[in-house]
Amino acid sequence: MKFAACICLKVLQIIFTVATLILKKLSDKYSERLLTSNQKRLTEWMLLNTLSLTKEADEFSLLTFTGYIFISMILLICRFTEKNSNYHICEIILLSFGVIFFTTQGLLTFSIVEQLQDDVSVFSYVIGSLSFICALLFALDLFFFKRMSEPKNAISQTDLEWKTKAATYKQGLEIATNEKTACCRQAVLKTEKKLTYLRTDL
Repeated sequence: MKFAACICLKVLQIIFTVATLILKKLSDKYSERLLTSNQKRLTEWMLLNTLSLTKEADEFSLLTFTGYIFISMILLICRFTEKNSNYHICEIILLSFGVIFFTTQGLLTFSIVEQLQDDVSVFSYVIGSLSFICALLFALDLFFFKRMSEPKNAISQTDLEWKTKAATYKQGLEIATNEKTACCRQAVLKTEKKLTYLRTDL
């Protein structure tokens, strides 16, 4: 059940990451059309044909979206091969950076909404929301499915303790029983010795 939920979560990660990238490309094309029709408007020129105010922010968003499509597919294949084993350190690091990158992308997208025109701000709201959803999916994957295998050592240790206690208790009963029988035998021997020395001529 836990393995199936983990696989479904990773499939959702891929779906939402691909949807975010597709929407980003659509918004870029829409911004380019607005730019060519309104080249004299300074506020539209600030878009740089994208939803980012700078070229570096635009490259960061594309790197995050395209990179984590590939990473999510690799992690999904890794889960099919590893199945119920715990996450490796590499998987934990990639999921942690996914949470950080998509949260940063969502904050960057929402921070420029007021500087955009109404026609473009709709794309900004949707992309920002999808970025936060992707960050949430990576966080859920990291916190809830990091340990897939059950702690078998703890169960075996408890069983061993119970077996040890039972064996000790059984040995104690045997020792107590042996001591009682030994005492009874000694008492019988003493009475037998006393009976052999009784005088019968009286």
